[in-house]
Amino acid sequence: MELIIVYSIVIFIVLILSLYVYLIFERLNDKRKSKLSHKSEFEISTLLDKIISKIDQNEINKDDIELLKSFLKSDLTAQILTEKFIHYIDSFKGTFLEQTVKLSEEIGIVDYHINKLSTRDKNARIVAIKNLGGLRNKKALDHILQMLNTSNPEQIYTSLKAISNIGDEEYFIRAFQMIDESTSLSERSLIEIADGFQGDKTRVYLELMNSQNDFISTVFIKSAGNFKNTILLDEIYKFIDDPNNEKKIAAVRAFGNIGDNRYIDDIIKHAKSDSWELRATVAKVLGQLNDAKAIEALLELVRDENFFVRRNSSDSIISLESGLEAVKKVLLGDDKFAIDSIIDSIERKFTWDELVEYDKKHDEPKLTDLISKYINQQ
Repeated sequence: MELIIVYSIVIFIVLILSLYVYLIFERLNDKRKSKLSHKSEFEISTLLDKIISKIDQNEINKDDIELLKSFLKSDLTAQILTEKFIHYIDSFKGTFLEQTVKLSEEIGIVDYHINKLSTRDKNARIVAIKNLGGLRNKKALDHILQMLNTSNPEQIYTSLKAISNIGDEEYFIRAFQMIDESTSLSERSLIEIADGFQGDKTRVYLELMNSQNDFISTVFIKSAGNFKNTILLDEIYKFIDDPNNEKKIAAVRAFGNIGDNRYIDDIIKHAKSDSWELRATVAKVLGQLNDAKAIEALLELVRDENFFVRRNSSDSIISLESGLEAVKKVLLGDDKFAIDSIIDSIERKFTWDELVEYDKKHDEPKLTDLISKYINQQ
């Protein structure tokens, strides 16, 4: 029995020592790799800076090309070279950008990452997709499009992002035609990708806002609002009475983001919608449009049964010129939920001193008196 205990202690000590030696080895190895990486990064950066500086004069020779190709023999140097190219591509515009993208293809870096797409290592595959998006070479588009045939949400997101970054309208439309609400990506993620598209956004929005897929249509109506281009207003207007409530909400929200009030009457009529989500959106958008015509509708919405509708309408009405005068009607009424909402919005936007100054310039009753009286009664 004592011998077993001794053997157990010895084995335990050996394991601990082995683990300690392994950790030391890994730490030294990491330091070596880091040192090698920094050295390679400096050498590649210095060389590429010199070569890129000649790109506009078409002075890059075969020796330069072969030297850059040699860095693709190692995964470490290939990745450093890729990141350096992506940095340049993100920084350049016009002819300089086109020539840099062309050079990346010429040295084989695009093919290098296309070949990486066939790996079974999903993380390496995603890195390759991301790199191809950063290199913005249209040669990669067919290969990236194939990467959408997966259930892996990260791979789908990275593939869509890469196609968006490359900026080809046809492939971007085709990519989103492969997506529906069953895809495990949030609407917010898809809108972010749509917002970042590097090609002709107008063409893409005109096509995808009219998608037969309501989910995709909604995404691009919302993104069109973020684009804030008034050329799309009439197209967005087509959805303001759409049978699909999400598309209707997206259209109203888009008008608010663009800040154009030419369709304000059509927006106001939705203040009586059966959908509280639509009413809440209308309440927020009427504040964004900054039109006095909205005051009466907001006074109705502040009495809504839904908390979010009341809060949005309260925030909106006090942001409008003459809005503070209008809310005196609410403060003089007997709807406690509406009054609470108005007072909460006022307290979040104005200091008490600002309200006192406001009262000095306006007729009775004073806002400060109405608020104080209500609070004291509670």
